Amino acid sequence: MKPLLLFLLAACVAAALKIAWASREKQPPLIVHCAAGLRAPVEELAHQFESRTGIPVQIQFGGSQQLLSGISVARHGDVFIPADDSYLAFAGVTETFPLAQMSIVVAVKKGNPLKVLMLSDLMRLDVRVGLPDPDSAATGKLARNMLGAQWAPLVQKAIVTTPTVNEVANALKLGSIDAGIVFDVVATQYPGLEIIAIPELASAKAHVAAGVLTSSGQPVHAMRFVRFLASAETGAEVFRKFGFGK
Repeated sequence: MKPLLLFLLAACVAAALKIAWASREKQPPLIVHCAAGLRAPVEELAHQFESRTGIPVQIQFGGSQQLLSGISVARHGDVFIPADDSYLAFAGVTETFPLAQMSIVVAVKKGNPLKVLMLSDLMRLDVRVGLPDPDSAATGKLARNMLGAQWAPLVQKAIVTTPTVNEVANALKLGSIDAGIVFDVVATQYPGLEIIAIPELASAKAHVAAGVLTSSGQPVHAMRFVRFLASAETGAEVFRKFGFGK
């Protein structure tokens, strides 16, 4: 009798595991719209969240305004993480959680060979400049707001305008430009770059926050993920690891 009971018990456990696995396989992913400058910490945290909960996360990266426009048109997705919390007011979110802070700086090649120290240096003929597009990327929007009338001449001087801040950093890495306006945490992810904190942008900060979209078909799981990002034990540690302030 005992072997039969053991057999039945084993069969029940196997059936339960099969059902649990099948349920996990059918779990649709959380759709997360995330600013490109936040790729490193958010990707790492998404992997941690998936391994702990079994809830898959699918991340769509882009410029904050670019993502917001897509959300407004398609009304699709679960979580929005722009590079600055000002975008959340227009996205339709149920609740927001602060995550981190970034500073806007000028990045140059390591060693600063062209001696770029202030905004006026970006206007020199020997300095090729790249900028993030303010109509797509939060970096560009915040820099434009901070610089005011000084922004337009800089746009005229720039040889590259990109939809994301990461593309400015990539252009610097490849040597197609000599200086570019980026977030400090993006520049630090490129070993060949150096940060120049020019006085004109000294107080330019981006406040990163995440929100659950009203369009979410999985609001409970979406809230769980956002809380995971904002947790002092999980999210804060990873954001600090990548140089983000709080």
